[in-house]
Amino acid sequence: MIRTARLTATATAVTLIMGAAPALADVAPREVWDTWQSAYATLGMTMTPGSESEDGDTLTLRDVVLSIDHDDDASLNGTIPEINLTDQGDGTVLITMSPEYDMVLTVDPAEDEQFTATIVVQLPGLETVASGEVSTLTYDVTAPKVGIAMTGASEDGAAMTIDAQLDDVVATYSLFGEGAEQTFGYDMVSEALSVSAIATPPADEDEAEAESDGAGLVNMAWRVETLRGQASGDLALLSPSADSATGDTSLAYNIVHGPQAFSMDVTDPEAQTMVVDGSSEAGAIDFAMSDGAMAYMTRAEMLEIQVSGDSLPFSDLGASMDVLNVALRGPVVPTETPEDFAFNLNLGGLSVSDAVWDMIDSGQRLPRDPATLLVDLSGKARLLVDFWTSDDIDPEAEPGELHALDLNELKLSVAGADLTGDGSFTFDNADKTTFEGMPAADGELNLKLVGGNTLLDTLVTMGILPQEQAMGARMMLGLFATPGEGDTLTSKIEVRPDGSVSANGQRLK
Repeated sequence: MIRTARLTATATAVTLIMGAAPALADVAPREVWDTWQSAYATLGMTMTPGSESEDGDTLTLRDVVLSIDHDDDASLNGTIPEINLTDQGDGTVLITMSPEYDMVLTVDPAEDEQFTATIVVQLPGLETVASGEVSTLTYDVTAPKVGIAMTGASEDGAAMTIDAQLDDVVATYSLFGEGAEQTFGYDMVSEALSVSAIATPPADEDEAEAESDGAGLVNMAWRVETLRGQASGDLALLSPSADSATGDTSLAYNIVHGPQAFSMDVTDPEAQTMVVDGSSEAGAIDFAMSDGAMAYMTRAEMLEIQVSGDSLPFSDLGASMDVLNVALRGPVVPTETPEDFAFNLNLGGLSVSDAVWDMIDSGQRLPRDPATLLVDLSGKARLLVDFWTSDDIDPEAEPGELHALDLNELKLSVAGADLTGDGSFTFDNADKTTFEGMPAADGELNLKLVGGNTLLDTLVTMGILPQEQAMGARMMLGLFATPGEGDTLTSKIEVRPDGSVSANGQRLK
């Protein structure tokens, strides 16, 4: 599955740069073509022209067959009607090509339904000016539109159509070195990205027996303004057959964008509908991988979402968020020693519509201030499973070992209550008897709750929480926490390698 996903990623990259063969300064178009073939061979592609002809300074290739195969479970094949490479006489080469060509994607996993799709690649007006030297290949690309139109179906009856388009593309792509050691750099700006999709899931046998009206329908649209993408790394890692993320290999990309909007209409087999509309003002994605480790971050600002539909218990569900940030880093291949990892989640300024609040608090007894959740973790772990190269991972296998965990910051604010905390633990993976199958832990966790009792009292008054359950909650808080000034509770949980557990100095185990 991982390699099949990389096949799709490789095909997308090829679509963006197709027609932009890496060119060498003061070389003949045929030498440019040979260099192009070598570069795409590194990506796992073969390119075979049906015929070649030369007319003055122009080399014309017709019926160029493209092929990408991944083992026996996925392939992508197509034919470009014509490619022209012209020596411009100033040390550069101009590459133009057919404005449209077809490709066929086939995914045939051993334990799932076969999926086949026809992809129409659309490159009207694309021009590439290539320049550079043997060791530094650069080309500049301009295109009013780069698009794909895909129509696909699986053997179980599921169907999908996708149309995607980049508008007003300006890009620079560079290759450094030769052969399998080639590295690349890429910088692309587009005025907008538009995607629309329609999906029909496979019909359910039980629904068919119940004489359902249909199998349902999903209709989706997404548009992003002012898109910029940058990437660099080892060209071989873009190949679907890449089997190593270790050693000196590296890959990195960054995407930033302006406002975006999306909508999704879902119709179920009983013809009930649900509509989801959303937007954000800005966002970014960062990814980097080198020496067997990976770092990933995604961020979106000023998000809004609205949900409505026939089956919902309210007319509209609305929510907004000031910021959504998710970041993680850590090893992606097995390691001999524990390596650093980190995870950060920030949900800032989360609000929901009054329609949602009124369902649980029509009397407005609870504070409706925006909620916040912040979790910042780091530590050391040893990975035991190679997620990068393994298509089939044994679910019974132990994926890794946790050696250290630091809770750098915890913050949860909701309904007038605030929970904060931090802590640090180490783990002895050689001792899994003290804690019955878990590595022996040594460390402490510090927590502080402000407004917790007030929230419990309000929930009891509202009838949401029975009095006896509130009493049980207070007893647990009394066992683990110490009262502070006002409505404040603090707790210090200590765990030791001998198996002892204490709260605020009182031994619990």
